[in-house]
Amino acid sequence: MVLRMLKDVGNSGNAPIIAGLSKLQGPILEWFKAQPNPPMAIVYDFFLGWTQDLAQEVGVPGIVFYTSGALLVSILVYIWRNFEAYRGLGLVEFNGLPKSPRFVRDHLPSVFQKFKEGDPTWEIVRNGFIATGKSFGSIFNTFEALESENLGFLKKEIGHERVHSFRPINLVGGPGRIGNSNVYDGVNERVFTRLDECADGSVLYVAFGSQKLLTKAQMEALTIGLEKSGVRFILVSKQLTAQQEEQGFGSVPEGLGKSLRKRPSNKGLGPISGDIGPSSHWRVFDSLRMEFCIGSDSGGSTNFGLAHGGGPVH
Repeated sequence: MVLRMLKDVGNSGNAPIIAGLSKLQGPILEWFKAQPNPPMAIVYDFFLGWTQDLAQEVGVPGIVFYTSGALLVSILVYIWRNFEAYRGLGLVEFNGLPKSPRFVRDHLPSVFQKFKEGDPTWEIVRNGFIATGKSFGSIFNTFEALESENLGFLKKEIGHERVHSFRPINLVGGPGRIGNSNVYDGVNERVFTRLDECADGSVLYVAFGSQKLLTKAQMEALTIGLEKSGVRFILVSKQLTAQQEEQGFGSVPEGLGKSLRKRPSNKGLGPISGDIGPSSHWRVFDSLRMEFCIGSDSGGSTNFGLAHGGGPVH
């Protein structure tokens, strides 16, 4: 539950939450010792690398689960290994990775940008990421056809073949199912009905992850571009807090839905709106504009069979 709240806190809360959870190692160790038949393995999230030390201490295999794809993990491996060489660079080239990707500093993982050497909290974070490389096995939320090169690279780096892909994982109960709520059932049905009317590859899926927020200028440019393009699209965006609005982040303009409904292909169609929880709101336009303000990631397009593109936002 704590990790699920990271989507609301944002990546600025990653380090203190990871450090706080690491304090559970002692109580968990005592729990293990008290069990007549303790677990035979520990599967842990890659943010909780300290769990690998726990697995070694109790003598069971530690298996790390990466909710992301293999490319990000490959980059993290290189970053921590060559931190001093990379930290002062404006443009970082990963020549040892497949296809030698390169990124400007602002496009690299936030753990690299925010890291504070010597800070006890951040040292726990760094040591945790390094510890995941000692795990007995690794599981990735991806598939071979998409990332075979990066998965192969990680096998060589880690030194064994126990690196497995486990396809994109959906929520239990199907797309959009949250807890015991059936609110999405009607929404999904309507969206799928509309998608069935569209030719394959004709709908664009746009998303930026559960923690990335666009500035007002970026959101305005994006929505204007999508509107003028004439393409059918699904746009995923988080609901902003009052503080985030004050900080200059932008939400989807309210007038976009009205403008989209004027398109000939959307004539006579209107929006659906409602609440799915105390702090979550959503609305779906039959123009195939979708706004899920509960946080999502670009893997969601897999659920709908959509074409999607990805790139860093600056």
